[in-house]
Amino acid sequence: MQFRVDGSEDHNCYRSLMLKEEIARIRELVASTGATIQPLLHPHGAIAKRNAYAHIWLGIRTRFGAAWRESAIAHEVETFINWTSENPNADDEEFTGSTTRLPVQTPSLDAPRTRAEPGLFD
Repeated sequence: MQFRVDGSEDHNCYRSLMLKEEIARIRELVASTGATIQPLLHPHGAIAKRNAYAHIWLGIRTRFGAAWRESAIAHEVETFINWTSENPNADDEEFTGSTTRLPVQTPSLDAPRTRAEPGLFD
């Protein structure tokens, strides 16, 4: 099953990369949510001072994967951030919303490289 950008099911249309505007909107939402929840975070035994922004970004990475920009649906990430705003001290695993991971489109390792695509040590 594949999903449209808006989250509705579609068997022929999906996109695995977020638009720059969607990523910018998510960054702004993290910034505003982080500022809101910073004074609400409870102390943590291993951390001297909690960082609300890192708390949100770590939650996004945990729930949607390290490659969330390529594999997540923007409105689901926004839903998670809004949930974090309402539940700042809750564990990320308590989030019951959708966390769809679309396939990340990566180039094949077997495909020959062109001169315009140098390798790591070229």
